[in-house]
Amino acid sequence: MIRTGRSTVVFVLAALLACSSLAGTEPAGDNAPLTFEVSSMEWPAPDLTYSRPSGGNEIPWKGTVAYVAGIPHRKDALIPSDAMSLLFSHAQGLDISEKQRVFLGGLDAAIDAEMGRLNTKGRYTPPEDPNSVQVMLYAVSLEDAKRMAQWYVQHERDSFRQQVAYHQACIKETTEAVAGIQRKLSDLSEAEETAKKAMDEVKKRVPYRSAQQALDAAVELDKMLNAAQVEIAGVQATLKAIQDRTKPMASLNLPLDLRAKLEMMFVEQSISLQAAEARKRMATELRKQADAYMDLMQTLSSVTGEKEALANDLADKSEYLQAAQNQYPSLLQREPKVIDNKVFIYPVK
Repeated sequence: MIRTGRSTVVFVLAALLACSSLAGTEPAGDNAPLTFEVSSMEWPAPDLTYSRPSGGNEIPWKGTVAYVAGIPHRKDALIPSDAMSLLFSHAQGLDISEKQRVFLGGLDAAIDAEMGRLNTKGRYTPPEDPNSVQVMLYAVSLEDAKRMAQWYVQHERDSFRQQVAYHQACIKETTEAVAGIQRKLSDLSEAEETAKKAMDEVKKRVPYRSAQQALDAAVELDKMLNAAQVEIAGVQATLKAIQDRTKPMASLNLPLDLRAKLEMMFVEQSISLQAAEARKRMATELRKQADAYMDLMQTLSSVTGEKEALANDLADKSEYLQAAQNQYPSLLQREPKVIDNKVFIYPVK
């Protein structure tokens, strides 16, 4: 049995209110400028190579990479796992030196996985702050380290805002979809109630208890209608022929007994015509009742099927909406803020 009563309406209203409050929510991050601190700790030279833009032998990172920018976040923040791959894919548009561009352009698209395989840190957790993690960006100069850090942080902020906007849009659209389904279910319930009342009235006049019974009766009634129409056409032709023979000019030479017989036939055929027309009217009315019964059965079946499909869709969308609303606060809490807006720069040994 499908239930779409007050509890669902209350849920939809709650979802609408929640969505309206979320729509104006923005991530709490700011665009405060970064500060940089050159650390006294030296970073080990990575045991990796990159390729020249014009081919030739690969060049080791050691001797090329001079600084590593460490961008600190909370450990539970939403941080991309492919920082150097991200820089590689945007190398041509970055405000960096040509040497840095050549370095990034010579990396492999899967450089972050390669770094992990060769124990080159893409992330670093300082012993003194175990609840933080630093995203490590490898640069050929101090200035390039700073510029890449600034670009990367801005990219993080923009990406997170897009995630939040997308999440808000999903909540809004799903809330509207849930409300729309609820309205459709309400309309279908009214249509179902109207059809049931009409069916109750029809059942008082017909003996059918199934669509198949009504269909079988309709077939027989169609045969009766065809037979009645043929009979009516034949009787009408007979009556016209009698009328033609009994016209004043045409009947002058008819014997009196023949004229009397024709008049009697006219009366009999008139009675037969009335009877045939009565059968046709009754068969037509019964056919209409059979049609009404079958139409109502089809309407009820269609409404029931549509309500079941909508109820299932409502349950799925309601579950998705609830999950999205529950996840939203967690999403905001995982904003990738740079701790104290400070980036640490590590010289490479």
